[in-house]
Amino acid sequence: MTTALVTAPLKTSPPPAKIVEYEFSFSRSTGHFRFRHQGNQWLCRSLVGDAVCRRADGHEGVLFLVCQLSIDSDRNATVWAPEGDLLAALQAEVSEPSNAANFGDWADFPQGRHSPRWRLCLNRAQKAWRIRDDDTDSNKIWNTNGYKGIMRVRWMDSGPHIHVDGCPVIDAYGVVQF
Repeated sequence: MTTALVTAPLKTSPPPAKIVEYEFSFSRSTGHFRFRHQGNQWLCRSLVGDAVCRRADGHEGVLFLVCQLSIDSDRNATVWAPEGDLLAALQAEVSEPSNAANFGDWADFPQGRHSPRWRLCLNRAQKAWRIRDDDTDSNKIWNTNGYKGIMRVRWMDSGPHIHVDGCPVIDAYGVVQF
């Protein structure tokens, strides 16, 4: 007599109901973005809200986001940034990326220009994050040494791109500050 192996559907716990730091990345195997925290993982297909990016690791393709996370049954994620003293402390953090800055690459970056559609993604070949202003007709993409600050995420497309709005400035280390 043969017995069939019956497995229960995978049960996942909801994300923490508080502000924590997540590792945020794109899973090429699932085609979804993922949040990781303390050994748990949550996948999402869309994202909206505000989160504080502490740093970005281009080698691993990970953003370190501090936020509260909620994901509905359709895998639509919403994030909320911390407020008050925690937000002030995160904004005051100073970190220097490991990559050397190449200031010539950013000479034409539109410092502080507001756009509702900045596209962020990972340049896997160069192990660097990049940014593009989707509100201009230009195809110019700037490789950066990461991101930092409050990211106002408005949507994600079907690929590994995150769309944010704001007035980014590239600092002396080649990090995009929001």
